[in-house]
Amino acid sequence: MSETPSSSKPLIKPWTIWIPVVIIALGLVVFYNYLLYTKGQLEGDKKDRPPYIHKAEDDLILTERSGKEVRMSELRGKILLVSWVFTRCPRGCAGVVTKLKALHGEYAGRDDIHFVSFSLDPEDTPEMLKSFAEGAGISEDAPWWFVSGDMPKIRDFMVRQLRFRPVQTMPEADRLTPDDKFIHDLRVCLVDNEGNVRRLADVMNADPEYADFWDAQLRKDIDYLLADKDKTEPK
Repeated sequence: MSETPSSSKPLIKPWTIWIPVVIIALGLVVFYNYLLYTKGQLEGDKKDRPPYIHKAEDDLILTERSGKEVRMSELRGKILLVSWVFTRCPRGCAGVVTKLKALHGEYAGRDDIHFVSFSLDPEDTPEMLKSFAEGAGISEDAPWWFVSGDMPKIRDFMVRQLRFRPVQTMPEADRLTPDDKFIHDLRVCLVDNEGNVRRLADVMNADPEYADFWDAQLRKDIDYLLADKDKTEPK
């Protein structure tokens, strides 16, 4: 008697099982790498973002070196670089202005950056501020105000709104010249286009390495704010 072949179903070939398994595994790897990339992008953006220090909301009426009355509210929507100066300063004011002038040149193509240098000396007149600015090579048509005004209001604004350290009187025994009357903050305040104080950069730190660090950090922060502004504002 001859044997007849069984009528069992054909065997499933192994490769037909592993192909979908491999495809699913590769998909999971790609998805996981995408999540890691996205997380890294977000964390990198957060890491580079300058901190929010304070919201500067008050307005202030000032007299510019031209003699014209101006208001801080006129600069809303612009990124600001703010500093203290006084025209007869024998210490760091000239250095701060020199560093800001370098920034002014680097970002000269941007009309959404504005510089404001506040006089802390009640004896500084617009004419004196004009002469001081011209001596530093800063033209009157530059996007850079040198301002004076009601000194108590200015000092209150700088401390309470922009978070500068309070101005103090220099002890007579420590004065380099008779005009060396003030101890004041030599940091540069960076304000974003929405009025938020984002950085107080110690560009005049006595340690050159720290000063270089703050120079670089300030530029990095400006670039971040400009990119963020360009990204969020309509063209």
